[in-house]
Amino acid sequence: MLIAHISDTHLGFTQYGISERENDFYNSFHKAVDIIIKEHVDLVIHSGDIFDAPRPNGTAIIRLLDELKRLEEHNIKFVFVLGEHDISRLRSVPVPILYDKVNLAIPLHNNIVKVNDISIVGYNKYRLYEIHLLKKHLSDINIDGKKILVLHQGLQEFHEYGELTHLDLPNNFDYYAFGHLHNKDKKWFTGFKGPVCYPGSTEITRFGHENTEKGFYLVDLSREASIDWIKLDTRKHILLDIEDNDRLDSYIDDIINLKLEHKPILKIIFNNM
Repeated sequence: MLIAHISDTHLGFTQYGISERENDFYNSFHKAVDIIIKEHVDLVIHSGDIFDAPRPNGTAIIRLLDELKRLEEHNIKFVFVLGEHDISRLRSVPVPILYDKVNLAIPLHNNIVKVNDISIVGYNKYRLYEIHLLKKHLSDINIDGKKILVLHQGLQEFHEYGELTHLDLPNNFDYYAFGHLHNKDKKWFTGFKGPVCYPGSTEITRFGHENTEKGFYLVDLSREASIDWIKLDTRKHILLDIEDNDRLDSYIDDIINLKLEHKPILKIIFNNM
C-alpha cells in the first residue's frame, strides 16, 4: 500500500501581501496531487494546517475542493487532522470538516479509519495547557495489525519547544505521520516499530527560518516502512548577505543569469553600511 504523507499546505496564505505568493501555495499542492495520481497512491494523509487561517477565503476553499475531487476521481482516499491554523480560536465547525459531508475527505480526530489492511488513528492539535488530554488518548490506544498515528504536534527531539517527547508515544505503530514543523525530518527511535516523520510544509512560510526544499513523503508499508522524499518545484528564495555594497550589481546579474521560470523571492541584507 502506497501512502502520501503531506502537511502544512497553508492554503490561502498571501505571503508578503502578494497574490502570486497565494497562488504559489495552491500550485504546490496541485503539483503534489499530480505526482500522487501519477504514482498510483492509495491514500493521502494530511497531518494538519490544511488552511492558513481558520476562516479561509473562498478561493482557498474552492482550490482544496478541486484537488480533493481529483483524488476522488482516482479512488484515492484523503484523511486528515487539524492544525492550529485550521482551528485557532474557532468556535464553529472547522471548514475542512465540510469535505467529510460530501465524502471527499475523512477527519481522523479521535477516530480510527481502516484503509485496506491499515488502521489510521489521529488527533487534532492540542495546546500545551491541554497536552495531558492527548497523552491520555495516546496511552489508551489499543489497535492490532498495521497502524499509523497522525498528529500535528512538536516533538522535543525535533524542536526544543515541542509539547511531547517520543516517550509519550505508543511504540508499536508502523508509521508516525507528524505535522507542525515546516522542515522535513525523520527519526527511528530505539524500540519503535516505525519512523516518526515530518514532511515539512509545501511552501516556504517564514523565509530564513526554513529549509528551502519543500515536498512530501511517499511511504510504502507493504513491509517495514520504506520512505521516499518527493521534492516539489517551488518558487526560488534567495538570500543575499552583502558585505561589499559595490558588488550589488554583480550579485543581481548572477541571479538574472539563473534564468528561473518564476521571479524569485529576494531578500538582501546590507552589511558595513
